[in-house]
Formats: sequence, C-alpha cells, structure tokens
Amino acid sequence: MTRRRRPHESRGRTWNRFWPVAVLLAAALVGCNADEYSKARFRDLGDIVRGHVMAGAGIDAHVEVTTFVGLGFGAYHADAWGWGDRYFGPWNETVSDFGVVWMNDHNERIEGGPRVSGSHDFRFFRAFDGRKGPVYTTDALRRADWLTLRATAFLFVGVDVELRLGEVLDFVAGLFGQDPSQDDGEWPPPAKPAEPAADDAPAAAP
Repeated sequence: MTRRRRPHESRGRTWNRFWPVAVLLAAALVGCNADEYSKARFRDLGDIVRGHVMAGAGIDAHVEVTTFVGLGFGAYHADAWGWGDRYFGPWNETVSDFGVVWMNDHNERIEGGPRVSGSHDFRFFRAFDGRKGPVYTTDALRRADWLTLRATAFLFVGVDVELRLGEVLDFVAGLFGQDPSQDDGEWPPPAKPAEPAADDAPAAAP
C-alpha cells in the first residue's frame, strides 16, 4: 500500500533540493558587496579618533564636551601634521576658541589640506534675550559631529585630540548595514549647486 505524501513533506523535499542554490546566490551577493562593506567599516573606525600636532604662533587652551559645552580660549596660526577628516598629512591652520558655560565658539580655517573638523558656534543666551542670530551654527558634514570630546593645548607648539562618540555609534550601526552619518559613499560629499540669484531667475511666462 502506497503511503500518501503529506503537504509539509512535499514542501520539505522541495526546500532540500533548492537550498544549496539559495545559499550560493546569497554568497555571491555578499561577495559582490563585501569589499565595499569592509572599506566602509575601516573608514568608520578611522573616524572615531582625530589628532594632530602644531607649531606656530599663539596660545590656546580649550576643552569641549560636545560642541555645545566648552571651557577655555585662545587663538593661533600654525603648521599642523596628523590625522584630519580621512586625511593623513600636513596642513596649515588658523584657529580661535572661546568657551564659557553659556557659549562655545570654535573657528578654524585650513589651507594646504582638506577640512579637519569644521567650525561651530553655540550661544545659549540667544534663545532668551531676543538677539539676532541662531543659537547654534556649524559647518559640520556629519549629523553626529556635535557628539565629540576635544582638547586643545598650544603655546608655540601644541596638540589637538578628538574622541568622536558620534562616530562610535556610526561604526556600530554600520556593522548592521546602517549609515547614520551618511558617510559611506563619496567623501567629502559633492558640493551642492549654488542657487541662482533672484536677478538670474527665469522670468515668469506672461
């Protein structure tokens, strides 16, 4: 007497036939992206810490706990060498810092190399006294650049070190295929096209 095959047994035998094909296809897809994935994770790991040494003219002592809270002040113009924004080598920088409890301003201008960390300005009192201007401005390229610990010490020679906690989160998220900092692609991102001035805007049709 022939035993009638149950539905779940048929499905099981079909899967047994095709699962090796599915595994091979998945491996092929992963292999195509594995190289780019590993490069992106390596770049994310390198974003966590930045540091450089400087030699020039000026004095600066400044500590930041996020870009909103800083303490210290100073300014200098110096030749620098170290690890910037995915760049290792020399550059020239002009930096000014001023941080107290209710405000934190860091301004940097870079020559001879790409950006290091950018500039930011936080002024808490603007939220209450009606003065013109935003409470916080920054030219940071990443969403979580504000979540950074930074220390600068300079007296003709000096050092600047950053621990970028936002990039720690970006690295961990990247292990699971996410990119909260949006920096896995072309970097630095291409500049946005300039908006046409009002005088250059096309005239409306009559």
